[in-house]
Amino acid sequence: MSNLQRMKNKVEEVFYESRIRVNGKKMLKKSTQMQVGNEIDWIKGVNSENENFLNISRVIVQRIENRGETEKMQVVLRRFKNMVIENYDTPWNNSTAD
Repeated sequence: MSNLQRMKNKVEEVFYESRIRVNGKKMLKKSTQMQVGNEIDWIKGVNSENENFLNISRVIVQRIENRGETEKMQVVLRRFKNMVIENYDTPWNNSTAD
């Protein structure tokens, strides 16, 4: 299995575990269109030091460019591998995964 396929499988897994948020809201469809400025969070779990905080990885969409007349696009992202944030307005916890 290729690295790309493993990554796609992992993204699908965390999607179905309700561990992906876009701009703080639960992502309901895998086909959700992203726009410049979107913050995409992958929830790793509740912070061990404070249960009101979450450990996440975050990606921010910085630029999306069409590449000529094909349907190819170039997407520029900024990645934050490890962050601690306050839980969302609609709080996430492991029991809310559906």
